[in-house]
Amino acid sequence: MTWVAGSFLDPAVLAPHGPFDRILAVESFQCAGPPESSLHALWSHLAPGGRLVAVMPNAACPIVQRAVASLAGNLWAITPEAMQAELAALPGLARYAMRGLSFGADQWVSPYEVSPWAADAAAWPLANRMMIVVERRSA
Repeated sequence: MTWVAGSFLDPAVLAPHGPFDRILAVESFQCAGPPESSLHALWSHLAPGGRLVAVMPNAACPIVQRAVASLAGNLWAITPEAMQAELAALPGLARYAMRGLSFGADQWVSPYEVSPWAADAAAWPLANRMMIVVERRSA
């Protein structure tokens, strides 16, 4: 296992260590820059047959919209529809799935209620977070 610290938007940070079989980007897309840039930067370092798992804010959620507006230039988000279009256009894409994470009614045990996996956000349009799993075709 290799842990790398630095901006994954800087190709020099990941290039000496990749390609990677698994990439976990949990709550990092919103800090690095535009989520589209983050997706493509990490995808370029994913090995054939590899998987990318990411959790990020859902720009369709009113809570996220207010946070992005108040932290303009320091917090980024993307709508599920825009992320779906980015995922579908990835070269070498084998498959992907998305799910929504919404604040739970009782956050004592688990802060989020998690939707089922799907190819779009129809079942969770206002979830405040989304999770994606993306698999690259095997060589």
